[in-house]
Amino acid sequence: MAYTPGLQVTPRTTYRAHRQLPIDGEVLVRVGDRVQARDIVARTELPGNVFPINLANQLALPPGDVRNAVVLQEGDQVNPGDVLARTNGVFGLFKSEFTSKVAGRIESISSITGQVIVRGTPIPVEVRAYLAGEVVEVTPQSRLRHRGPGRVCAGHLRHRGRGLRPAADGGGPPGATAESRPNP
Repeated sequence: MAYTPGLQVTPRTTYRAHRQLPIDGEVLVRVGDRVQARDIVARTELPGNVFPINLANQLALPPGDVRNAVVLQEGDQVNPGDVLARTNGVFGLFKSEFTSKVAGRIESISSITGQVIVRGTPIPVEVRAYLAGEVVEVTPQSRLRHRGPGRVCAGHLRHRGRGLRPAADGGGPPGATAESRPNP
């Protein structure tokens, strides 16, 4: 680490961090709980990607006939290789079927456009504490605040490497704030 003139280092202070989920989910801690920097304190699932499939075009059907050709219903789970739709053909001949190329859940079947919308598997999001300390505030399903001992370095500081490190060494996420009062 290289120090430059004007750098101020607070030897010991109470550090406060605010951790928030991108969308509502589950906060796993309560007010008063002790957490470590690597503890998962909240989690949620982001909606998966949307995959529109034009079955009318793929099976050479009028859009109004797509709903009858689909072998699954809205809300059903689909995996790659599963038969998504099947036509009866002409006089029992020239039958065709369409197999899914993606995993997910059937979100909608349109008789107007002839498309089936498949929503991909949800994307899990876990939020870590990034600061050892005590939880002081919790908003159910969305955010929390916690505090712990740490150092504040104000000024120009050049540091090689990043990552989690104990709060006593000045670690913490970007955007966290510190109180100027010293710890007891």
